[in-house]
Amino acid sequence: MPASTQISLRTAVILPFVLIFLFTMGLIIAVQNTNYEEMVSDISRKQLSTLTDNVGLELDSFLNRPFQASLVLRHNIESNQLYTTDNLSLLQKVMFESFEALYTDVPQLDNIGFGGEGGQYIGLRKEDINHYSLMLQDERTNNELIIFKDHQISANIRSIIAEYDPRQRPWYTAVANQHYSHWSSIYTNADERQEITLSAISPVWYQQAFQGVVVSDIKLETFNIFLRDQQAKTAATIYLFDEQQRIVAHSESGSIVSWGTELSPGDSGNSTVY
Repeated sequence: MPASTQISLRTAVILPFVLIFLFTMGLIIAVQNTNYEEMVSDISRKQLSTLTDNVGLELDSFLNRPFQASLVLRHNIESNQLYTTDNLSLLQKVMFESFEALYTDVPQLDNIGFGGEGGQYIGLRKEDINHYSLMLQDERTNNELIIFKDHQISANIRSIIAEYDPRQRPWYTAVANQHYSHWSSIYTNADERQEITLSAISPVWYQQAFQGVVVSDIKLETFNIFLRDQQAKTAATIYLFDEQQRIVAHSESGSIVSWGTELSPGDSGNSTVY
């Protein structure tokens, strides 16, 4: 007689309930895991969005003050007609008196200057918190760009830049062609240091006659210092991109190549980009 397996009535009654219970528990666990992952992802997105907004506000403030400095100098030149095509001594005096305190109040401002339609140039480059180098090209320098070791003309000269023409510089041509105040593209300075710079630039007018360009510089290394300060506050690695998606500043140690790089910041889980 063949062997047969019989299921007791009790087992037959309980087994479907056990299977239903196990299926239900598995479904609940799967749904909970999915909801948890979605919740974590949503919280992460919100945290990153908040962090990005906060750093963006700090960056706006960081950029606004040098931009306003350009507008103030532009207004002073226009209202007092400080620019003449031969000698920039009056503009030199006003710039130093007006902007000595500005360099202390706006530490991100590395240089402020003016280039005229006659080919003259004057700038005050910050060396440290209380020390500035005069950069001058007018009839007093035989129309050569001389960078002095102090804020005034003297025999102490840092460098002489031959055949310098401010009208050919990227910060000048951008305004000469468009005639409105804005930020320049990234470029390399023509001085002896060849530093990579971003500038707030503004046109100067006498009535309807274009006279030249006011330029306020922020070096990219100054950007990096600002971003490192933000990283210390937020524990996030921050990258600043230009419109071509090239990295132009970052919060990590080290420098970047001129004109940015197309290298991505990698797969860091705490990166903020602009």
